[in-house]
Amino acid sequence: MNGNPAEWKTAVERVQRYARALLKDDSVGRLVRSVGDCGELFLFGGAPRDVAFAGARAVGDIDIFVEGQLDVDAVASVSRETRRTNFGGYRLIVGRHDIDIWELASSYAFRFEKKSDVGVQQLLKTVCFSTDGVAISLATRKVTVSEEFVESFSKRVIDFVRVPSDPNILVAVRAARLITKLDLRPSRRLSTFLEAEIDRYGSAAFISAEERWRGRRVLDDLTFAKLRKMFDSQAIS
Repeated sequence: MNGNPAEWKTAVERVQRYARALLKDDSVGRLVRSVGDCGELFLFGGAPRDVAFAGARAVGDIDIFVEGQLDVDAVASVSRETRRTNFGGYRLIVGRHDIDIWELASSYAFRFEKKSDVGVQQLLKTVCFSTDGVAISLATRKVTVSEEFVESFSKRVIDFVRVPSDPNILVAVRAARLITKLDLRPSRRLSTFLEAEIDRYGSAAFISAEERWRGRRVLDDLTFAKLRKMFDSQAIS
């Protein structure tokens, strides 16, 4: 890979240590044991991404997908609260953790795909941002990443993998949060998109929209001043 191989090795080891520690949590351990017969479970997206780039303290919600068919009763038996989500999975409260869990084949990304095209590596190609293309097996601790993720990690740059066909303010808020939280630089096309969205909605609307992240907010007026400097710098270069 480009960049520092030792730094990459350390990041992978951090993700693996985080997965091991998560499994030692009694509540998460019960969840994994309860649904383990449904298929291999993977930690996906936000948690392994945050650990790789910034460490475990940056982690918010936890996303898990299973390669087989979920047993809804098994899922509900270990959660204090269980509800369906818009993308076909379940939002759980397991111990102190908010966890989204779903079947890989039911992922929104695969709604028009043939069954043979469904897999972990294929899922990583469908994420919105390059930083999100990472998953780790909770059974083997094998870390799977996309080429875009490796590029983002080595250069500390965030880019689109798939540009949303109908973007809304929450896509832009996510981008601003990731740039700030993980100390990243936006690619030129992401800068162009984000600058246009900030001009369109205004920074106050971004800060208000971030309320959905429930207590893990990172956007403020200083954030947008720094983002403007990044945009200006890219316009000059």
